[in-house]
Amino acid sequence: MNNQSINFPAAATESDDALRELAVTDAERDFIIVKDVAAATLESARGKLADTMTPGFQAEFDPAEAEAAGAFHEDALSEADAIDSTHD
Repeated sequence: MNNQSINFPAAATESDDALRELAVTDAERDFIIVKDVAAATLESARGKLADTMTPGFQAEFDPAEAEAAGAFHEDALSEADAIDSTHD
């Protein structure tokens, strides 16, 4: 008689499937965190922009909020466009 044990794989259960769905990679987790921070910054910037409509109130923006509010939108000519405009 042989005393070897035989292991049969357990059948997948619904809880196993739920755990697989919840499993995220580090890159996905980082993306979720960055997305949440960006959403919070945008919401904060919107609130501060609304506050700026109050006469006499000076809202202070941190750099990320200022960028989200559009304070640093660059619309100047590129170097190539500037060079091209000198030939007119």
